[in-house]
Amino acid sequence: MTRTRLGLALSAAVLGLSGLVGLPASAAAQPEPSPPEPSPSEIAPPSDNGHDDMGLGNILHGEGMIKTKGGTQPVAMQHGTVTSVSDSSITLKSADGYTKTWSLNKSVHVVEHRTTLQPNSIKVGTDLIVAGPRQGTTFTASVVVVNSGQ
Repeated sequence: MTRTRLGLALSAAVLGLSGLVGLPASAAAQPEPSPPEPSPSEIAPPSDNGHDDMGLGNILHGEGMIKTKGGTQPVAMQHGTVTSVSDSSITLKSADGYTKTWSLNKSVHVVEHRTTLQPNSIKVGTDLIVAGPRQGTTFTASVVVVNSGQ
């Protein structure tokens, strides 16, 4: 896995974990009080499948910015179930109903338990974690991780 791809995937995950994803631009200018921390009973338990291939826990989807040699790059990630797949795209639906279609290019890196797979091995109903760059409304999968604990 190239450093750029790993950086995109991990940056999206870190942004999601840090709670920085999705803040409106005005949030920096006019800080609002932080919501109270959820109690342990409000947090969904981790999946009972015993696997968490990228350490993302209960993160469903998010966007953020990473710094690259060429400037900043918007990135996104999503954890969900495949609802549609073709040679050029994949559609995921997250547990909260958020649905996004991701473009697949020839350099997409698909892994399951550190084993590289061909993109055509992805089937409808598979649980995936996808990360990659966003350009406008186009999301391009750079890294696809099969969450095979299901």
